[in-house]
Amino acid sequence: MTSPLRLRIAFELGETAERLEREAGALGLAVVSSGPLASELAKPGETDLLLVEHRALPEALVPRVLSLTGSQPDTLVVVVVPAPRAPLEAALLAAGAFDVLDDGPELGAQLARTVAAARRVAGLRAERETLQRDLAQRDKLAALGLLSAGVSHEVNNPCGAILANLSSLRSDLEALMSRPRVQRLEVLDERGPDWLEAVGDCVSAAHRIHNIARSLNVFSRRSGEGTVGPVDLNEEIGVVVRLVGKEVRIRATFNIELAPGLPAIEALPYMAAQVLTNLVVNALQAVDAVPAGRGKVRITTGYDAEAVMISVEDNGPGIAPEHIGNIFDPFFTTKGAGGGTGLGLSITRSLVHKAGGEIFVDSEPGAGACFRVVFPRPAHAHAPQRGRRSQPPAQGRLRVLILDDDELMLRSFERLLSAHFDCILARGVTQALAALSRDAHVDAVLADVVMPGQSGVDLWEQLRLTHPALAARTLFVSGGLTSERLRERVAATRRPLLDKPIERQTLVAAIQALAFEWPQA
Repeated sequence: MTSPLRLRIAFELGETAERLEREAGALGLAVVSSGPLASELAKPGETDLLLVEHRALPEALVPRVLSLTGSQPDTLVVVVVPAPRAPLEAALLAAGAFDVLDDGPELGAQLARTVAAARRVAGLRAERETLQRDLAQRDKLAALGLLSAGVSHEVNNPCGAILANLSSLRSDLEALMSRPRVQRLEVLDERGPDWLEAVGDCVSAAHRIHNIARSLNVFSRRSGEGTVGPVDLNEEIGVVVRLVGKEVRIRATFNIELAPGLPAIEALPYMAAQVLTNLVVNALQAVDAVPAGRGKVRITTGYDAEAVMISVEDNGPGIAPEHIGNIFDPFFTTKGAGGGTGLGLSITRSLVHKAGGEIFVDSEPGAGACFRVVFPRPAHAHAPQRGRRSQPPAQGRLRVLILDDDELMLRSFERLLSAHFDCILARGVTQALAALSRDAHVDAVLADVVMPGQSGVDLWEQLRLTHPALAARTLFVSGGLTSERLRERVAATRRPLLDKPIERQTLVAAIQALAFEWPQA
């Protein structure tokens, strides 16, 4: 079921406004506000339909409608004028009005026809947005196919390092355990540093694989998912470069100049990675026209007191002057048949605008193109302080209930945490609730979100009914949320979520912070 049209009424005559409100109510419209003309016009983006009851002369009314339709392009502006409307109608429609009504006896019937047309327009807009999202997803997957060689290389290298190090370490440990007990300490002193170095290399390689998996989320997530938060553009560039760097270096010289101390911006997660990926893929396609070995792609960041900037520059053939004004239009492409949907740059601009930024392009035919993205620097906000227990738990060590359906992960969590906490392990919600029924003294819950059957969120929902204080001290972990519905459920709990893999220090600190918090309402 589609949402009702949001209606705002701006009027000069109160009695006309009351009549419009009655007619709108009968048509099932959601009246967002109704007020005098001067106070109701400067609110773009809040409504679908704006009814303007105006009695100005044509020479004043037409420019006013031009201003309204220009400043509120997504709002359908309907003008209500004194009957008869014919002398003004053509001029107002030419100025961008969606429809023109008169305040005569047929106002209700006229409004009904206009609302029916507005609903059709809203439906077509929704269908267009869905189509654009689907095509944008296709573009992202096509980009992933283009970069798959780099992804394979980036994953196989650290995997090879992990396997080599662990195989060697296992062989050495087996040899150590075969020696008499009195000889083991001598071997341990001799080989211990090498083993620690091998384990450290495995940890570093695992982090590389995790970062690659995180990078791939930009291709799997649809635009607009997640909540706005701080985004480090330098870090996001590093994420994308891990994927695209190998492909770019094969096809062009690749230069990256990142400004140190770059301030974070406020944006949706993965926005910057998708924007940068779109621009780099666009640059790659441009340098394909350059003789082999001469292509160049350059990425830079910078900032000043008010803004943060990214630029992606190539030395391709550039953009023709007649195309520069259309380069961000949906479905516009200069690549010819089969060369793309023409949505990459349009979606890039849309994502940038959602973050409050702007994107510009400079190009000279034959001399390449430079895309600059500018974001506002956000004001620094201080997070509210959480309440703390006045006293720590009664016993010396905190007790943590760990929920995960993967036995390997349960053992891993226990090894990570057993030096700090008493761990209670559960392979599923049923086991977790059974453990609590046997012994309710638990200080915190560590719950995996994605599990077959009942999820970690299902456990939290049951704890909220039976153990509300413990529900408030629940920490979620996940190897990746692909379900939008599950992401929404996790967000609704307002409980923290950590992505696997997790460093010991991070996990211990998060559990300790939870265990000493006051239960949240």
